[in-house]
Amino acid sequence: MTILAWLALYFVECLAYYLVYFFLYEEKIKSIIAPIVGGVLFLALCFFSPASSESSIPVMAHVVPIIVLMIVQRGKIMERISRTLIAFFVINCISELLLTIDEWLITGTDVGKSAALYELIIYSIELLILYAYYLFRKRQKKAPSFMVKSNRVIYSVIFMATVMLFTVSGLNWARKHIDNNGFKNMAFVLCILSYAGICLLGLFSIYVEKTNKKLVELHENEKMITAMQTRYYETLLEREEDTRKFRHDIGNHIICLGQLTEKGDIGALSDYIRGMQSGIEKIRAHCYETGNDIIDILTNHYTNILAENVKVRVSGTINTKVDQIKLCTIYSNLLANAVEELAKCTGPAELTINFSQGREYILIEIKNTLSEVSRKKDQESMTRTSKKDAKNHGLGLKNVKRTLEELNGRLDMEVTDDSFITRASFKA
Repeated sequence: MTILAWLALYFVECLAYYLVYFFLYEEKIKSIIAPIVGGVLFLALCFFSPASSESSIPVMAHVVPIIVLMIVQRGKIMERISRTLIAFFVINCISELLLTIDEWLITGTDVGKSAALYELIIYSIELLILYAYYLFRKRQKKAPSFMVKSNRVIYSVIFMATVMLFTVSGLNWARKHIDNNGFKNMAFVLCILSYAGICLLGLFSIYVEKTNKKLVELHENEKMITAMQTRYYETLLEREEDTRKFRHDIGNHIICLGQLTEKGDIGALSDYIRGMQSGIEKIRAHCYETGNDIIDILTNHYTNILAENVKVRVSGTINTKVDQIKLCTIYSNLLANAVEELAKCTGPAELTINFSQGREYILIEIKNTLSEVSRKKDQESMTRTSKKDAKNHGLGLKNVKRTLEELNGRLDMEVTDDSFITRASFKA
């Protein structure tokens, strides 16, 4: 009867592990054969293993489900081990919580006589709670998950650290008031380890916060690039349409040129040719090509929003294996700052972008005309944003410098009488 109770506990634990694994990693484990084989193995160990005893059977009932979970997972061995340990940690925390509540509410329970049945009841309640949570989330049409939202992670960490501090403080208090050397030594070691754990938890919270910021940054970059890609492809289509129209009319243009030549009207001929050249220049101006898709998308996006008083020159090509997100961070911020300044110019202005590449390094140079207001400022004040939302203004020059440092590069800025020049150099 006892062995059957432990066998039932084994299957209950297998189901609990399956559910917890699904909640943690959103991956369903559909293997039924593995738990059955594990159950047969458990019975074989109970009946035929010389090492089996009343004390080893409960251990096997808890260990075999862990082995089953590790086998049925996908992925590398170290990934399986880490995932299994996390699932083990969650299940044991829930079961220990239930055991503690039981001991607190129901006093005088004789666990020794029916340990198998008692644990079976506790783990069955745990399984019912997990399944009820699964049904509740399913009814809400939400994926059942133990994951905390990214914006609440820091609060969860603070809560955990606070609870740990209270627990350690209580243990420290008990160590001073209980006259038992063994307990005092154990409590002392646990207090030291717990305080170290709290410190690590604090460092982990800082790491999580920084990681979340980077993920938000990457997401914003991805959205921006997607929007710019759409505009870039629309520009390509416009260019193709203009080219098609020009090709369609080229025959008529040749007839007109022939007629003007026969008449000897040099002035009219010259004006007509200039008009054709202007049309060709407009087609060319529709799209800049540098050899890098991200640079092309950004260049065409920002130059298309410039006013007609701004003359644009783009020269050089760029060929790099640098991560596209990092390249976007550098170039988009520098170009956006230049475009922002050019928007303040009321008279004729220029934007010059030059890409030059050597064997090891790439240089991006952006030169823009300064507005009348900016010419009165010093260089330090010019590098600060003038926007009202300065805190959330893009990624900023700080992120440009940080990204360039990661690429063993540097950022140089120069102010002349009427221009602002930024030079970003980094390894190709």
